[in-house]
Amino acid sequence: MATAYPSKPLKPTMSPLSVLHHLHTMKLLSWFSKLRRCASSPRKPVPAPVVSFPTSPQSSDEGPRNCVVCMTDSPADAFPPITTLCTHIAHTCSNCISKLLSYPLPRCPTCRATLQREDIERLGTAEQHPDYRPCLKCPMGQIHTAREREPTVVCHACGAKSCYQHMLNHPGSCADFEKKQKKEATASRKYVQKRCKTCPGCNFDIEKTGGCNHIRCSKCGMGWCWRCRGVGCHRH
Repeated sequence: MATAYPSKPLKPTMSPLSVLHHLHTMKLLSWFSKLRRCASSPRKPVPAPVVSFPTSPQSSDEGPRNCVVCMTDSPADAFPPITTLCTHIAHTCSNCISKLLSYPLPRCPTCRATLQREDIERLGTAEQHPDYRPCLKCPMGQIHTAREREPTVVCHACGAKSCYQHMLNHPGSCADFEKKQKKEATASRKYVQKRCKTCPGCNFDIEKTGGCNHIRCSKCGMGWCWRCRGVGCHRH
């Protein structure tokens, strides 16, 4: 039996725009399905990116290095180690390090390690910056440019307080502290003059608390008489 075909082609039931819209909807449904599956599955921790630096030291006779701060090439001996906490090759030149030390809490530009007190003193901060004050509580320090206008130095790392002028933590004002120091020094001097005698060998002040008059100096070892200060005297 012969099959009858229409003389004209069948018109599509969906327009091209509808077909594109349908395909876009299917893609969205597929994307939402994958998103739901990812949300329901247990999450795996994403490992943090590891930045490795070369740990082998470079000698000063190697080629020039590029500073990570000023981006200029300098000889290898112009890159001193910034801090003992760094395990990488130094990539900051000495000129940029001296500028870096003016910050309250200097860090290594490469690994962000905080400079310790010995690092700052080794790099010459105490000489270059007379306003640098070490912390009395933690191994940090900072440059206190306010000086006498704000005599109390507050550590940026631990919050400990100290006096800018006397570099210690004392109660009251600096004038009261100096007055108290003078008073204590006068009292101590009077006590030494009244209770102590100087060794004839080394002029070391010695206080006699008991025993016989024969004194043996704990500093130079000389034996002398407490009453007459005679060396080797055994009459008293």
